[in-house]
Amino acid sequence: MFRLAEIALIALVVLLTGCDSDFAELKFGSPVVADKVDYSNGSWIKPVYRQEIESILTAAGADPDLVKIHHDKDDYRGQTILLSTPMFGGITTEQKTAIKTALDSVVAGRSNSLNARFILHPQAPDSEIADTENESYREAVATLEAEYNTELTLDDVIIGIAYSLSDTYMAALQGNRESSGEALCTVSMTLSPLLPFRDIKVVSQDDQVTGFALVKPMNRGFASYDIPADIHVDYPLLQTKLDDKEALISTELTNSDQSPLNRGEIKTLEIQVGPIKEVKHQLGKMNNMSIFALKDTCRKMAAEKLGRPFTYSMGESFDRLESVRFL
Repeated sequence: MFRLAEIALIALVVLLTGCDSDFAELKFGSPVVADKVDYSNGSWIKPVYRQEIESILTAAGADPDLVKIHHDKDDYRGQTILLSTPMFGGITTEQKTAIKTALDSVVAGRSNSLNARFILHPQAPDSEIADTENESYREAVATLEAEYNTELTLDDVIIGIAYSLSDTYMAALQGNRESSGEALCTVSMTLSPLLPFRDIKVVSQDDQVTGFALVKPMNRGFASYDIPADIHVDYPLLQTKLDDKEALISTELTNSDQSPLNRGEIKTLEIQVGPIKEVKHQLGKMNNMSIFALKDTCRKMAAEKLGRPFTYSMGESFDRLESVRFL
């Protein structure tokens, strides 16, 4: 009789302490599993994800120690986090509701686009229009709107290579097929509606970036003129980077493979994020493996430097949360 009671007690202890019940499934757009376990807490979840979940639990009034944060071992990509509590005890229904509300708000805020406003200043002191004596220029400008609004949708990163032709030539004379250059990180974005211009230029003076200009073609030929413009976007961090010229908008790369004669509208543009590192190349060409690695680095750079909406699809942050399912 005593033996049966002992077995029953052990079973009850196992039931109360050893069984966890999953109550939420979080799916991300990037791997959440670390390369090695964090021995300080025994977790395989990357800190950037685990810490945010713990903050959400605390804000909901739940004790993070009562919630097990672990990955779904059936997800071979390592992109799913499960939240579990003991079968008895754990957290309240009200706390679960608050947790769900917080997680749903992250998913609801996801976006891969932003709104951009281009405000023209054709009579600005540095404008070609202000100085020209060609009346046709003034007439053409008079037909333009004071500002243009468009939606920019994220495409992907593009790696540019800045290099000197003279350095490439000298390397060739020395029998080297490769020369050195600087890999540049840019993010390509598509426009809707299209802008009725040929290009977006970065304006510089004495090697210092001073602003932006929209390039308007004449009726025929290569002739065009630049109209200074201010660019405004609806994400504060990106706007600050543009104002401080720490990020630049242009069409230098996205339009590089198309003749100016065939460009009457801007379909795509790039946001220049910054240099990555010095690389070896052959007239701006690199092997696919090198480009793949550079693109991966560029995506992380874009997310860290530009913030939202880039963090929703690039880099590692809690913004990569794509869906939430409460079980």
